[in-house]
Amino acid sequence: MEQLEQEIYDMWTELRPDIAFRCGVQNKAGEFFIPTDENIERMLRKIGELKVETLDSVNLGLLNCFETTLKFEEPYHIIYDSLWAYFAYITKEGIDVPHITSLTQNIIKALKTVAERINSQPWSIEIKAVTMNNALGLLGVVSSIEKEAPALKSVLEELRKELKTYLKMLNVNGIKEGDFSEIYPILEAKGGNIGRKEIYPNILKHMYGFLETTEEIETQALNWLSDEKPRLKRITEQLASIHKTKPTIEAVAEKINKRNTIKKSGLIAFIQKLRVPLRILVEENIVRITPKYDTKVLETPNYLLNFISTGNGSDPIPISH
Repeated sequence: MEQLEQEIYDMWTELRPDIAFRCGVQNKAGEFFIPTDENIERMLRKIGELKVETLDSVNLGLLNCFETTLKFEEPYHIIYDSLWAYFAYITKEGIDVPHITSLTQNIIKALKTVAERINSQPWSIEIKAVTMNNALGLLGVVSSIEKEAPALKSVLEELRKELKTYLKMLNVNGIKEGDFSEIYPILEAKGGNIGRKEIYPNILKHMYGFLETTEEIETQALNWLSDEKPRLKRITEQLASIHKTKPTIEAVAEKINKRNTIKKSGLIAFIQKLRVPLRILVEENIVRITPKYDTKVLETPNYLLNFISTGNGSDPIPISH
Protein backbone atom coordinates (compact mmCIF):
# COMPACT_ATOMS: atom_id res chain seq x y z
CA MET A 1 0.00 0.00 0.00
CA GLU A 2 1.38 3.41 -0.97
CA GLN A 3 1.89 6.04 1.74
CA LEU A 4 -1.04 8.21 0.54
CA GLU A 5 -3.39 5.24 0.47
CA GLN A 6 -2.17 4.20 3.91
CA GLU A 7 -2.99 7.66 5.26
CA ILE A 8 -6.49 7.54 3.73
CA TYR A 9 -6.98 4.07 5.18
CA ASP A 10 -5.86 5.24 8.63
CA MET A 11 -8.26 8.18 8.38
CA TRP A 12 -11.15 5.84 7.53
CA THR A 13 -10.38 3.57 10.50
CA GLU A 14 -10.35 6.61 12.79
CA LEU A 15 -13.60 8.06 11.42
CA ARG A 16 -15.48 4.74 11.40
CA PRO A 17 -13.65 2.31 13.70
CA ASP A 18 -16.88 0.34 14.16
CA ILE A 19 -17.04 -0.46 10.44
CA ALA A 20 -13.29 -1.11 10.36
CA PHE A 21 -13.70 -3.60 13.23
CA ARG A 22 -16.53 -5.35 11.43
CA CYS A 23 -14.28 -5.61 8.37
CA GLY A 24 -11.51 -7.28 10.37
CA VAL A 25 -9.41 -4.49 11.90
CA GLN A 26 -9.23 -6.06 15.34
CA ASN A 27 -7.29 -3.26 17.05
CA LYS A 28 -10.29 -0.94 16.57
CA ALA A 29 -12.50 -3.02 18.88
CA GLY A 30 -14.43 -0.80 21.26
CA GLU A 31 -13.51 2.46 19.55
CA PHE A 32 -15.92 5.13 18.32
CA PHE A 33 -15.08 8.49 16.75
CA ILE A 34 -15.55 11.35 19.23
CA PRO A 35 -16.49 14.38 17.05
CA THR A 36 -14.98 17.16 19.15
CA ASP A 37 -14.32 20.47 17.40
CA GLU A 38 -10.60 19.73 17.65
CA ASN A 39 -10.92 16.26 16.11
CA ILE A 40 -13.08 17.54 13.25
CA GLU A 41 -10.74 20.44 12.48
CA ARG A 42 -7.72 18.12 12.59
CA MET A 43 -9.35 15.67 10.18
CA LEU A 44 -10.44 18.43 7.80
CA ARG A 45 -6.91 19.85 7.71
CA LYS A 46 -5.51 16.42 6.93
CA ILE A 47 -8.10 15.86 4.20
CA GLY A 48 -7.14 19.19 2.60
CA GLU A 49 -3.47 18.20 2.62
CA LEU A 50 -4.14 14.78 1.08
CA LYS A 51 -6.41 16.21 -1.64
CA VAL A 52 -3.49 18.37 -2.84
CA GLU A 53 -1.28 15.27 -3.10
CA THR A 54 -3.51 13.13 -5.33
CA LEU A 55 -5.18 13.25 -8.73
CA ASP A 56 -6.59 9.74 -8.41
CA SER A 57 -10.39 9.86 -8.76
CA VAL A 58 -10.98 7.07 -6.24
CA ASN A 59 -8.79 8.70 -3.61
CA LEU A 60 -10.40 12.09 -4.23
CA GLY A 61 -13.84 10.52 -4.04
CA LEU A 62 -13.09 9.01 -0.63
CA LEU A 63 -11.58 12.23 0.69
CA ASN A 64 -14.54 14.30 -0.55
CA CYS A 65 -16.88 11.82 1.11
CA PHE A 66 -15.00 12.09 4.42
CA GLU A 67 -15.01 15.88 4.17
CA THR A 68 -18.73 16.17 3.45
CA THR A 69 -19.54 13.70 6.23
CA LEU A 70 -17.59 15.77 8.75
CA LYS A 71 -19.20 19.04 7.65
CA PHE A 72 -22.75 17.70 7.46
CA GLU A 73 -23.98 17.26 11.03
CA GLU A 74 -27.56 16.75 12.13
CA PRO A 75 -28.77 15.54 15.55
CA TYR A 76 -29.77 12.03 14.49
CA HIS A 77 -26.39 11.19 12.89
CA ILE A 78 -24.70 10.26 16.15
CA ILE A 79 -27.67 8.10 17.16
CA TYR A 80 -27.84 6.40 13.77
CA ASP A 81 -24.10 5.68 13.80
CA SER A 82 -24.35 4.32 17.35
CA LEU A 83 -27.23 2.04 16.40
CA TRP A 84 -25.35 0.52 13.50
CA ALA A 85 -22.12 0.28 15.47
CA TYR A 86 -23.93 -2.11 17.81
CA PHE A 87 -25.23 -3.99 14.77
CA ALA A 88 -21.69 -4.33 13.40
CA TYR A 89 -20.41 -5.75 16.67
CA ILE A 90 -23.29 -8.12 17.34
CA THR A 91 -23.38 -9.59 13.83
CA LYS A 92 -19.60 -10.04 13.91
CA GLU A 93 -19.11 -11.65 17.31
CA GLY A 94 -22.36 -11.69 19.28
CA ILE A 95 -22.33 -9.77 22.57
CA ASP A 96 -18.74 -9.48 23.75
CA VAL A 97 -18.98 -7.75 27.14
CA PRO A 98 -15.56 -6.00 27.14
CA HIS A 99 -15.99 -4.78 23.55
CA ILE A 100 -19.58 -3.58 24.06
CA THR A 101 -18.58 -1.88 27.32
CA SER A 102 -15.79 0.08 25.63
CA LEU A 103 -17.97 0.91 22.63
CA THR A 104 -20.80 2.15 24.85
CA GLN A 105 -18.47 4.33 26.93
CA ASN A 106 -17.19 5.97 23.76
CA ILE A 107 -20.71 6.45 22.39
CA ILE A 108 -21.64 8.25 25.63
CA LYS A 109 -18.64 10.59 25.18
CA ALA A 110 -19.67 11.23 21.55
CA LEU A 111 -23.29 12.00 22.55
CA LYS A 112 -22.13 14.52 25.16
CA THR A 113 -19.81 16.15 22.62
CA VAL A 114 -22.48 16.51 19.93
CA ALA A 115 -25.08 17.72 22.44
CA GLU A 116 -22.92 20.72 23.33
CA ARG A 117 -22.66 21.70 19.66
CA ILE A 118 -26.27 21.24 18.51
CA ASN A 119 -28.00 22.55 21.63
CA SER A 120 -28.17 26.17 20.48
CA GLN A 121 -29.27 25.48 16.90
CA PRO A 122 -32.89 25.55 15.67
CA TRP A 123 -33.86 22.22 14.09
CA SER A 124 -36.81 21.54 11.82
CA ILE A 125 -39.66 19.27 12.89
CA GLU A 126 -38.50 16.74 10.27
CA ILE A 127 -35.01 16.49 11.75
CA LYS A 128 -36.41 16.21 15.27
CA ALA A 129 -38.81 13.46 14.19
CA VAL A 130 -36.04 11.46 12.52
CA THR A 131 -33.88 11.87 15.64
CA MET A 132 -36.69 10.68 17.91
CA ASN A 133 -37.34 7.69 15.67
CA ASN A 134 -33.67 6.67 15.60
CA ALA A 135 -33.45 7.13 19.37
CA LEU A 136 -36.39 4.78 19.94
CA GLY A 137 -34.58 2.20 17.82
CA LEU A 138 -31.36 2.64 19.80
CA LEU A 139 -33.20 2.33 23.12
CA GLY A 140 -34.78 -0.89 21.89
CA VAL A 141 -31.38 -2.30 20.95
CA VAL A 142 -29.93 -1.30 24.33
CA SER A 143 -32.76 -3.13 26.11
CA SER A 144 -32.25 -6.24 23.97
CA ILE A 145 -28.50 -6.29 24.67
CA GLU A 146 -29.12 -5.84 28.40
CA LYS A 147 -31.47 -8.84 28.48
CA GLU A 148 -28.84 -11.01 26.83
CA ALA A 149 -25.92 -9.68 28.92
CA PRO A 150 -26.94 -8.42 32.40
CA ALA A 151 -23.26 -7.61 33.10
CA LEU A 152 -23.70 -4.60 30.79
CA LYS A 153 -26.62 -3.14 32.76
CA SER A 154 -24.67 -0.33 34.44
CA VAL A 155 -23.00 1.09 31.33
CA LEU A 156 -26.15 0.70 29.23
CA GLU A 157 -28.20 2.52 31.88
CA GLU A 158 -25.69 5.36 31.70
CA LEU A 159 -26.22 5.47 27.93
CA ARG A 160 -30.00 5.57 28.40
CA LYS A 161 -29.71 8.55 30.72
CA GLU A 162 -27.40 10.39 28.36
CA LEU A 163 -29.67 9.69 25.40
CA LYS A 164 -32.75 10.95 27.24
CA THR A 165 -30.87 14.14 28.18
CA TYR A 166 -29.85 14.53 24.53
CA LEU A 167 -33.45 14.18 23.38
CA LYS A 168 -34.87 16.84 25.71
CA MET A 169 -33.82 19.56 23.27
CA LEU A 170 -35.30 17.63 20.32
CA ASN A 171 -38.56 16.30 21.72
CA VAL A 172 -41.56 16.07 19.39
CA ASN A 173 -44.95 15.87 21.10
CA GLY A 174 -46.96 12.93 19.82
CA ILE A 175 -44.10 10.55 19.01
CA LYS A 176 -44.10 7.58 21.37
CA GLU A 177 -43.56 4.49 19.21
CA GLY A 178 -42.00 6.18 16.18
CA ASP A 179 -44.18 4.47 13.58
CA PHE A 180 -45.55 6.01 10.39
CA SER A 181 -49.02 6.57 11.82
CA GLU A 182 -47.55 8.90 14.45
CA ILE A 183 -44.94 10.71 12.39
CA TYR A 184 -46.77 11.41 9.11
CA PRO A 185 -49.64 13.52 10.57
CA ILE A 186 -47.06 15.61 12.48
CA LEU A 187 -44.99 16.24 9.36
CA GLU A 188 -48.13 16.95 7.34
CA ALA A 189 -49.25 19.58 9.84
CA LYS A 190 -45.93 21.18 10.78
CA GLY A 191 -43.38 20.18 8.12
CA GLY A 192 -41.57 22.73 6.01
CA ASN A 193 -38.01 23.77 5.33
CA ILE A 194 -35.54 21.10 6.47
CA GLY A 195 -32.57 23.44 6.07
CA ARG A 196 -30.44 21.37 3.69
CA LYS A 197 -30.62 23.56 0.60
CA GLU A 198 -26.98 24.64 0.65
CA ILE A 199 -25.34 21.31 1.42
CA TYR A 200 -27.76 18.95 -0.36
CA PRO A 201 -25.96 19.00 -3.75
CA ASN A 202 -22.67 18.09 -2.03
CA ILE A 203 -24.36 15.28 -0.10
CA LEU A 204 -25.68 13.74 -3.32
CA LYS A 205 -22.38 14.13 -5.16
CA HIS A 206 -19.80 13.30 -2.51
CA MET A 207 -21.62 10.98 -0.09
CA TYR A 208 -23.76 9.04 -2.58
CA GLY A 209 -21.87 9.41 -5.86
CA PHE A 210 -24.72 10.90 -7.92
CA LEU A 211 -23.63 12.58 -11.15
CA GLU A 212 -27.03 14.20 -11.73
CA THR A 213 -28.07 17.55 -10.28
CA THR A 214 -30.76 17.76 -7.62
CA GLU A 215 -33.21 19.03 -10.24
CA GLU A 216 -32.45 16.13 -12.59
CA ILE A 217 -32.96 13.59 -9.80
CA GLU A 218 -36.27 15.16 -8.79
CA THR A 219 -37.49 15.16 -12.41
CA GLN A 220 -36.54 11.50 -12.83
CA ALA A 221 -38.25 10.54 -9.57
CA LEU A 222 -41.46 12.29 -10.63
CA ASN A 223 -41.29 10.52 -13.99
CA TRP A 224 -40.97 7.16 -12.23
CA LEU A 225 -44.00 7.94 -10.09
CA SER A 226 -45.97 8.92 -13.18
CA ASP A 227 -45.03 5.63 -14.81
CA GLU A 228 -45.91 3.57 -11.76
CA LYS A 229 -49.24 5.16 -10.81
CA PRO A 230 -51.32 3.64 -13.65
CA ARG A 231 -49.79 0.21 -12.98
CA LEU A 232 -50.49 0.50 -9.26
CA LYS A 233 -54.09 1.53 -9.96
CA ARG A 234 -54.58 -1.39 -12.36
CA ILE A 235 -53.11 -3.96 -9.93
CA THR A 236 -55.14 -2.54 -7.04
CA GLU A 237 -58.37 -2.87 -9.06
CA GLN A 238 -57.52 -6.46 -10.03
CA LEU A 239 -56.77 -7.44 -6.44
CA ALA A 240 -59.90 -5.65 -5.22
CA SER A 241 -61.95 -7.73 -7.65
CA ILE A 242 -60.32 -10.96 -6.44
CA HIS A 243 -60.82 -10.09 -2.75
CA LYS A 244 -64.23 -8.48 -3.28
CA THR A 245 -63.42 -5.15 -1.65
CA LYS A 246 -63.11 -1.45 -2.50
CA PRO A 247 -60.46 -0.61 -5.17
CA THR A 248 -58.23 1.29 -2.75
CA ILE A 249 -54.74 0.36 -1.57
CA GLU A 250 -55.82 0.45 2.09
CA ALA A 251 -58.85 -1.80 1.56
CA VAL A 252 -56.89 -4.33 -0.50
CA ALA A 253 -54.02 -4.40 2.01
CA GLU A 254 -56.44 -5.00 4.89
CA LYS A 255 -58.10 -7.92 3.07
CA ILE A 256 -54.77 -9.52 2.13
CA ASN A 257 -53.42 -9.16 5.67
CA LYS A 258 -56.50 -10.76 7.18
CA ARG A 259 -56.42 -13.60 4.69
CA ASN A 260 -52.72 -14.32 5.10
CA THR A 261 -52.39 -14.12 8.89
CA ILE A 262 -49.94 -16.76 10.04
CA LYS A 263 -49.37 -17.88 13.61
CA LYS A 264 -45.86 -17.53 14.97
CA SER A 265 -45.56 -21.27 15.45
CA GLY A 266 -46.07 -21.81 11.72
CA LEU A 267 -43.87 -19.03 10.29
CA ILE A 268 -40.71 -21.05 9.71
CA ALA A 269 -42.60 -23.90 8.03
CA PHE A 270 -44.55 -21.41 5.89
CA ILE A 271 -41.43 -19.66 4.59
CA GLN A 272 -39.68 -22.96 3.88
CA LYS A 273 -42.73 -24.09 1.91
CA LEU A 274 -43.03 -20.73 0.11
CA ARG A 275 -39.40 -20.85 -1.07
CA VAL A 276 -40.09 -23.75 -3.47
CA PRO A 277 -42.67 -22.05 -5.77
CA LEU A 278 -41.04 -18.66 -5.26
CA ARG A 279 -37.71 -19.91 -6.56
CA ILE A 280 -39.41 -21.26 -9.70
CA LEU A 281 -41.13 -17.90 -10.24
CA VAL A 282 -37.88 -15.97 -9.76
CA GLU A 283 -35.89 -18.20 -12.13
CA GLU A 284 -38.54 -17.99 -14.83
CA ASN A 285 -39.07 -14.22 -14.65
CA ILE A 286 -36.14 -12.50 -12.95
CA VAL A 287 -32.81 -14.29 -12.56
CA ARG A 288 -31.36 -17.82 -12.52
CA ILE A 289 -30.11 -19.08 -9.15
CA THR A 290 -27.10 -21.35 -8.93
CA PRO A 291 -28.01 -24.90 -7.81
CA LYS A 292 -25.15 -24.69 -5.27
CA TYR A 293 -26.82 -21.77 -3.49
CA ASP A 294 -27.48 -22.85 0.10
CA THR A 295 -30.02 -20.93 2.17
CA LYS A 296 -31.25 -21.54 5.69
CA VAL A 297 -34.32 -19.99 7.29
CA LEU A 298 -33.63 -18.88 10.87
CA GLU A 299 -35.43 -17.05 13.63
CA THR A 300 -34.12 -13.56 14.27
CA PRO A 301 -32.34 -13.52 17.67
CA ASN A 302 -34.02 -11.23 20.18
CA TYR A 303 -31.08 -8.81 20.25
CA LEU A 304 -31.33 -8.28 16.47
CA LEU A 305 -35.08 -7.62 16.30
CA ASN A 306 -34.61 -3.84 16.29
CA PHE A 307 -32.18 -4.05 13.36
CA ILE A 308 -34.25 -6.29 11.08
CA SER A 309 -37.21 -4.59 9.43
CA THR A 310 -39.20 -7.84 9.34
CA GLY A 311 -38.31 -8.40 12.98
CA ASN A 312 -39.94 -5.18 14.12
CA GLY A 313 -42.17 -6.81 16.68
CA SER A 314 -42.17 -8.62 20.00
CA ASP A 315 -41.92 -12.10 18.48
CA PRO A 316 -38.93 -13.39 16.49
CA ILE A 317 -39.60 -13.21 12.76
CA PRO A 318 -37.86 -15.60 10.38
CA ILE A 319 -35.30 -14.23 8.00
CA SER A 320 -33.22 -15.91 5.31
CA HIS A 321 -29.42 -15.70 5.15
